[in-house]
Amino acid sequence: MDNTSNNQISSDNTSDIEKIEVKIQPSDDIFAQQSNQVGIEEPSTNDDKAEEKKSSHPLKSSVLIANLLKVLIVVGLCLAIYLQVQLRPAMPYISTLAQQTADLRQSVILKQAEINKSNLLIASNSLNNFAFEAENYLSTLAALNSKIVTDNLKGKLKEKLPQIEKKLKNYTTQASGNLEQSDTLPLLAVIASAELKLDINDQTKNSLNEYKKELSASRNDSNKEEVQSEIQGVNNVLGLVGNSDIQAKLKAFNVVNISDKSVQDLLTLLYTTQKMPLSNINKIYSNKIDWSSIIKEIDLTTMDVDPLYRNAASQESIKYTNFQLEDLEGKDTVENKILVNGLVTTPNSVNFKIISDLIDGFENSALFKGVSMRSFNKKQNTDGLYVGNFNISFTLDNKK
Repeated sequence: MDNTSNNQISSDNTSDIEKIEVKIQPSDDIFAQQSNQVGIEEPSTNDDKAEEKKSSHPLKSSVLIANLLKVLIVVGLCLAIYLQVQLRPAMPYISTLAQQTADLRQSVILKQAEINKSNLLIASNSLNNFAFEAENYLSTLAALNSKIVTDNLKGKLKEKLPQIEKKLKNYTTQASGNLEQSDTLPLLAVIASAELKLDINDQTKNSLNEYKKELSASRNDSNKEEVQSEIQGVNNVLGLVGNSDIQAKLKAFNVVNISDKSVQDLLTLLYTTQKMPLSNINKIYSNKIDWSSIIKEIDLTTMDVDPLYRNAASQESIKYTNFQLEDLEGKDTVENKILVNGLVTTPNSVNFKIISDLIDGFENSALFKGVSMRSFNKKQNTDGLYVGNFNISFTLDNKK
């Protein structure tokens, strides 16, 4: 029985061992299962990575190529549409981009030209007012420095001077501001170019010339002088278009410390470039004739030729009947031509000889040049004397 029980125990142990052997697996398999269960990936070898890259590259490349083709197709369609529109400007309801740009540019030019015209008209009016006050300012300074002006009057003039200076500051500031606005092109200040400015200046001139035509068409007998004055004002405005000299002079004008030199310099520039109402007066003043010096020189020259000149008791001498300044309006000259009319009386017929000597005397004068006899005629009067009427002209020699 003991043997039997031992055998039984032995068989039982054997079956248990077999069961244990069946359950035991290789450690690698166990770790693999554990890794799979917990989600731990096994380290891949270099061969595995290479295999994986080989299998993934074709897919990525195909996606990239497909996206690139899509972009090229879109760009191609846009380019085709653009070229279609540009090459067929007559297509109904479609304006080309170039035409739209040109239309916009022309619109800016027209609007800016109108703005410039308004600014220039205001600037011209301010400059006219400045010219008037500048003349007042300079004449006041001259009176203050004069020895013949009374102290009482000088005191009154000193009180007026600050008011005049204030007006000069205001007018120059206004004119400078309006001229600057007409040059900075506010509608296109960012992209303004030199070519665009020239086009706008040309259009501004065209607009002003059209305005002149409208004024001329409205002229009649009742408003003739008024319209002519307005036309001259427009001419002054035309002289301001693109006038960098006046703009620079206005910017340099010191409104804080006004001096007679700065006022005179600006006034001279305005008179030379603008036909202002006061410019004619200034021209007359600048070209005024010193008649006292002229008459004195004529007397001295005549006495050398005719000893009886200025002898009231003598009838046989040279006598002058008229001195005048020749009207040179409309002529291209800045010289002052003097006309001298008179007569010479002699008991014989030597009148022409005396007049010839007189002409030579004028020619040798330090004051005259270009002497010529315009006319001469001679006749005998009832007393038996020969009377010669003469007309002599000469210009003033400012270089001698």
